[in-house]
Amino acid sequence: MPVRRLLPETVAEMDEQALLSVVGYCRLLDHFTGMTIYRLRSHVRKSVPGVGQAELDAIDVGIAKSDDDVPIVFPIEAKSVSDALNRVQIHNMVQYARHYFPGLVVRPLAVKVDYQSVVHIMEFNVPNKAGELRVVKAESYLIASSPAQLAAIRSTNVPKH
Repeated sequence: MPVRRLLPETVAEMDEQALLSVVGYCRLLDHFTGMTIYRLRSHVRKSVPGVGQAELDAIDVGIAKSDDDVPIVFPIEAKSVSDALNRVQIHNMVQYARHYFPGLVVRPLAVKVDYQSVVHIMEFNVPNKAGELRVVKAESYLIASSPAQLAAIRSTNVPKH
């Protein structure tokens, strides 16, 4: 609650980084992947051979809930209500992960919130070309705040960002 009360009242009002904070706190990526997910880096921009600049909202690593401790790399693109997902951005983040984490499994994800504050998480294939990008799994989550949480958020009176 100390962090949540400093964010906008509805998830639909949040920017990408705030959205990722809420998704992480609620452990939605753990639920979606069936793994324990850890944040490696936030907001990465780096040059990738053959691509140019690749920009990622986050890079997470997942560890299966078993004896296997080999990390799986999850490059993540997050989008607020007003922004559309872009297949070229997702393809570029895949190329980033392939280049900087060679030999590891890469599972690209997108997190998108809609006007009803529903959080949609999508996993994509790992394409060689942007035109080959496909959704392989998708789930939606509604994060409901209790009346007490809403009262605390409203009482904090943080200016809109």
